[in-house]
Amino acid sequence: MATLSEGEEINRMAKALGYEFELVHAEENVAELSEELNKPPCKICSAIRRRILAERHDVVVYGHTAEDAIETLMMSVNRKQDAGTFPPADLLEEDDALLLRPLYVVSELRTVRVYHDVTSRLGLPKVEPECPYAKRYRSSDSPRRTASELVKRLREMAKVRDELAVENLARGLARMTLADVLCGRERLKIPTS
Repeated sequence: MATLSEGEEINRMAKALGYEFELVHAEENVAELSEELNKPPCKICSAIRRRILAERHDVVVYGHTAEDAIETLMMSVNRKQDAGTFPPADLLEEDDALLLRPLYVVSELRTVRVYHDVTSRLGLPKVEPECPYAKRYRSSDSPRRTASELVKRLREMAKVRDELAVENLARGLARMTLADVLCGRERLKIPTS
């Protein structure tokens, strides 16, 4: 039996869920741009993906979870910048696209549990794509690794279920970032049809 490629597996999963799947490759070389601009590859990759998605659609939906929002906050503090994280919804003015993060207050633990439940019920493969830069950020001295350790410690300290420790914190971050978008920058405008 032939093994399906990652793209074929995701396409099969999308069809089973009633969605169209399109695999788009970026023209830019993330590693080269990262070195040339002296920026982390994740930042370069994110900008490229956002541009590609915005060129194709009016609404871009990301899969950022509660841990992502918390880690981003911690990394901004670590870089000695103004502490902050991304909002659960925003308007990309340069691309005129609405950006949504529906899993903003959902923990990775809950996401994984639901994902594996859905894929097993539908008889679909569990796709675990691997970023070529992930190992770099698993090193003990990286900001993302430090943030992950702090999130892990938060779970251990909390007197509630694991997922609620990060989900409740993400709810607070969502309120703060939306307030910044709505009151401070006044950028979030939901387009009407």
